[in-house]
Amino acid sequence: MLHLPNENLLIQKTLYEALEKFQQKSPVIIDRIVTDFDFTQYHLTTASQPGNEEELDESKIVLSYRSKAWASLLKCADNDLKTLTGFILAKLQNKFTLAPITELSYDISILIDLNTLDMNDIVQLSLFKIHVLSYPFAKSIEEFKNLQQTVIQSEEEGRIIQSDKIYHVENRPNQEGFYINASSDRITVIFNTKFQDYNDQVFGKVFIQEFIDSRKRNRAIQSSPQVLFSNTPPLEISKICPPNKSNKNEDHFITFVLFPRHFENKDVEFLTIAKILQFRNYFHYHIKCSKAYLHSRMRFRVGSFLKVLNRAKIEDEEEANVKKTVSGKKMVSF
Repeated sequence: MLHLPNENLLIQKTLYEALEKFQQKSPVIIDRIVTDFDFTQYHLTTASQPGNEEELDESKIVLSYRSKAWASLLKCADNDLKTLTGFILAKLQNKFTLAPITELSYDISILIDLNTLDMNDIVQLSLFKIHVLSYPFAKSIEEFKNLQQTVIQSEEEGRIIQSDKIYHVENRPNQEGFYINASSDRITVIFNTKFQDYNDQVFGKVFIQEFIDSRKRNRAIQSSPQVLFSNTPPLEISKICPPNKSNKNEDHFITFVLFPRHFENKDVEFLTIAKILQFRNYFHYHIKCSKAYLHSRMRFRVGSFLKVLNRAKIEDEEEANVKKTVSGKKMVSF
């Protein structure tokens, strides 16, 4: 199976080319729009001079970001824009600042100084979407630690406390998104996904079942998160997402159960969050690849059947009496 990279390669390429031109003292004029799988959009453009928008400052680049998830992320941050932007800048190691003016129709714009930009910064900027969407995960991990500490202080072994707060991020059209709920022993991540037709549902169920079976068979990956698949909302989100009886075959829910080992340190935590956030793209991408493979195999098999049928044709009596010379001319024998 193909694993999609966490980084946005087009952003990496654009920034690397800009940095290379700047170091060679060539003019750096950029105006590029990059769109990601989930309709996330970036705009990379050369910054204007402060106080004079007509002149360009070729040593600075503005990276603007727009996503359907922004409104949900603001709700997770209690509609505090400073908290959310401060978290994003902290994820970028506080090496960048907000642009003086956020670009029109975009959610956030940051200023990139080519004088201080290095390769590690380019990698971090290519992970911009991961850093933005990791905010509710960070809040859930913080809640998990607080609930775990509460259980330890209560000295009641085996007691499980579940948080009343559920973070809901709607990051795709048609109300698709994910939910995060923390408890004292785990963090549950639930994806709400929709399928275009019944065939996709069958492929999706088989795909998830392979995740479950592989985890049972292979001892090396038994420490991976538990995966569940259902067409009804799990109990964790049943209050805020009641089952839709009229359209129950369209909404499906994929649940990941994260335990403390999946975020034991910053590196493991980042990899876990990045893979979880990429799962929806990974999931539907492989459904389409499976359908394309089956179609190609069916076309090949139909072609082979046609060849067999053509070879099995009974020749007419007239054609049977016709013989051809070496040059291809017909020679009729009586």
